[in-house]
Amino acid sequence: MTAAQLAACIAELAPRLAGARLDAVLQPAEHEVVLVFFRRETSETSTLLLSTHPRFARAHLLAHKPQAPVSPPRFCQYLRAHLVNARVLSLGQTPEEALLRLDFVARDDDGRESRPALLAELFGRTPNVIFVDESGVIRDALHHEREGRRPVLPGAAYVPWPKPPPRSLPAGATASAPSVDPVDDLHRARGLSWNEAAELFLGEAERAWEVERRRVDLARRIARWKKRLASTLASLARAEVEAGGADEDLRRGELVKANLFRIRTGDEEVEVEDFYQPELPRVRLPLQKNLDGKANAERYFHRYRKRKLAIEGIARRKADVERQLAEVAGWEERAAAATRPEELDALAAALDRPRSGKAVREPKEVRRREGPRRFVSADGMTILVGQNAAENDELTLRIASGHDLWLHAQHGAGAHVVVRTPRGKTVPLETLLDAAALAAHFSKFRGAARTEVTYTERKHVTKPRRAPAGLVLVSAVKNLQVDQDPARLERLFASHEAVEPAN
Repeated sequence: MTAAQLAACIAELAPRLAGARLDAVLQPAEHEVVLVFFRRETSETSTLLLSTHPRFARAHLLAHKPQAPVSPPRFCQYLRAHLVNARVLSLGQTPEEALLRLDFVARDDDGRESRPALLAELFGRTPNVIFVDESGVIRDALHHEREGRRPVLPGAAYVPWPKPPPRSLPAGATASAPSVDPVDDLHRARGLSWNEAAELFLGEAERAWEVERRRVDLARRIARWKKRLASTLASLARAEVEAGGADEDLRRGELVKANLFRIRTGDEEVEVEDFYQPELPRVRLPLQKNLDGKANAERYFHRYRKRKLAIEGIARRKADVERQLAEVAGWEERAAAATRPEELDALAAALDRPRSGKAVREPKEVRRREGPRRFVSADGMTILVGQNAAENDELTLRIASGHDLWLHAQHGAGAHVVVRTPRGKTVPLETLLDAAALAAHFSKFRGAARTEVTYTERKHVTKPRRAPAGLVLVSAVKNLQVDQDPARLERLFASHEAVEPAN
């Protein structure tokens, strides 16, 4: 708002607000203060906007009172406490500046009179609304300024900005024609008052600017999400190549198994006939020399199972990434089609919600945990698995009941696993094996052919004082050996779509 536009609005406001009582103070946005006045002589209510928007600072009447937040901000509360029921003494403007001054007559609870003022600085890089007492001391401000050429803080003396020197034209230059004032055009062409024209033009300009700002911000977030999805897809493609060769490992394992009589501990390779090929060529298979023939065959079979499981997991993750990449296109279309700030705010809030799939999530700044992983056993029982040390504590010490079954991989770091067990019931064998398989999978022994797992009732698990997150003491334990079973893990992971086995 230019000084000329402000002067025109004040000329209309002055007779309307003279002697009016301040009935309400609202702060609908962080850069806006709305004052609601009532003039008893005319029974007229006036709603005045003081906006310190960095691009659209302005002061004018509003046709309708805006909706205010349920919890008023600090400055709004202060003005309500010290200005409500005060009467307007005068309304003016600093000459040739977009600075509005509202002088009031106020009375406290003891009947003492004071004459505070509101100063709306509607210019510069940091427009502000400042509340000063009759001696010129700042009592509060919409925006506190601690640095710069003048502090704007409660208790400091108000210091006006120095007026810039008049600009002189260089020698030989001529003054250009004054720019067109769109507010004046609306005032003249449509017969609107200056306040109505200012609200229509500057209000619409701010809304359009806010829509574009939100659109650009949302588009940037969607682009980051899209880039992350593309990067994840490329990583999965590389992992798929690395996990290839599962069938070759199975073939080699069978060849070693068929030639156990040829292998001795210490051998680094063995030459065998490849009965998978018609010509029966002789091939050399590398061995691990500290293992016997049976262990070398199991080593190849273990690599086969691990790669097979990895390939299946990669396929599911790729499908989820590709689904989300298709979803991104829909987000881009909705962001481009939105025309109101509220629509873009709703889209941004929706983008903040977590999505399914472990490999792909929204932009990093909106990621969040949903609690322990949940699986369903072969017997229909719920199995909970912690996702980190802090969540292990939460699961074991707060979520689990004393009669629930608790499991953990023996002799190594891993997830706490809890089987929700009804009081008085025992855990079936298949559910116990399911939970043990998960405890082994979510531990440092993932991929091992066999893992030892400890289990007990939750009531036998305690937390030492000052122990780090995830560390517990366990008593009355039982142990079992669990083999890595890809079919069992696949069934468990299929019981919860939001979780997938890591490679």
